[in-house]
Amino acid sequence: MNDAEFRRLLRILTVRACRVLRVAASKGEDWVLGESGKSPADFAAETLIRWGTNQLQFSGPPEALPGFLMTVMTNAIISTLRKNAVKTARSGKMR
Repeated sequence: MNDAEFRRLLRILTVRACRVLRVAASKGEDWVLGESGKSPADFAAETLIRWGTNQLQFSGPPEALPGFLMTVMTNAIISTLRKNAVKTARSGKMR
């Protein structure tokens, strides 16, 4: 994978993360999710790093890779949102 393809995947995943988190795409690198300290771009980069270091196994056709990575990233975001500290920060409650 060349640099242009990697950047394209990162852009696709960042936009998807913004949609999942309901954030404007223009804030993809600036907006941070409460207690997790992660931005949509962080979720996207983390997913690409996991795939690039063979922590995620993908054996389908190349055109299906973005969909696979979006699913993995969306699941990571949902898992993060389910954590108690993040739920508390998003609801505005104090401990």
